[in-house]
Amino acid sequence: MTGYSAILFRSSSHSVWAARIIKKAGIERMMIPVPRSVSPDCGYCIRIPSVDAGRADEALARAGIEFSMVELEERAFAAGAGR
Repeated sequence: MTGYSAILFRSSSHSVWAARIIKKAGIERMMIPVPRSVSPDCGYCIRIPSVDAGRADEALARAGIEFSMVELEERAFAAGAGR
């Protein structure tokens, strides 16, 4: 089973910008609502396979994008668990 990490940003526009950077780096990604287990606030984050966290970190740092990354729990993806 693949583990996932969520990359969090200050704004939705930063999420969209970062998604383009991650795509160019060849990393599988999905824009998702921030799971409540991570933050009670509304917003979007980028979900990536945890094995690609280092590559994503390097790509986003090179682009100068501020972010934080957290490991996601499997239950964050259960039906209806996100929002």
